Amino acid sequence: AALDGRELHPSDAMVLIAFHSSTAGHVKLHALANWGINPMLIEDAVLQRCAVTTLIYNFFGKTRFPEYAEAWYRYGISTHDFSRIDLVFDHGLKTGICAHAETRQLMRHSDLCNFVVKVRRQFMRAFEKHEHSMLGIDMEA
Repeated sequence: AALDGRELHPSDAMVLIAFHSSTAGHVKLHALANWGINPMLIEDAVLQRCAVTTLIYNFFGKTRFPEYAEAWYRYGISTHDFSRIDLVFDHGLKTGICAHAETRQLMRHSDLCNFVVKVRRQFMRAFEKHEHSMLGIDMEA
């Protein structure tokens, strides 16, 4: 792996992958979850409550976590000041979703990828069949 033209040691690359997965990538997954729900059109009270809870959780995670991080540092709970983690979150959200058409090429190398690609195909078919009851929900989310 390389970063800015410099070769990275595998352990350094893993640190960057872990950081991305737990920050910018994590927030992006929660944003995608918001595309997969529409509490205004859910008639079932339990499902509606779950959808609203998801929206609230995602909102507070994005807007309040930097404040919590700053407090944890101020009170000595954290040894590092992550109060500007919102810049990392915003960077991740701005990058969007990269094209991933070649994902199928990984199927023969990864049981997980093989499973996800096969399940996705079945999910898309089922979603299209019931699309009339999925108003405001993005199938790709």
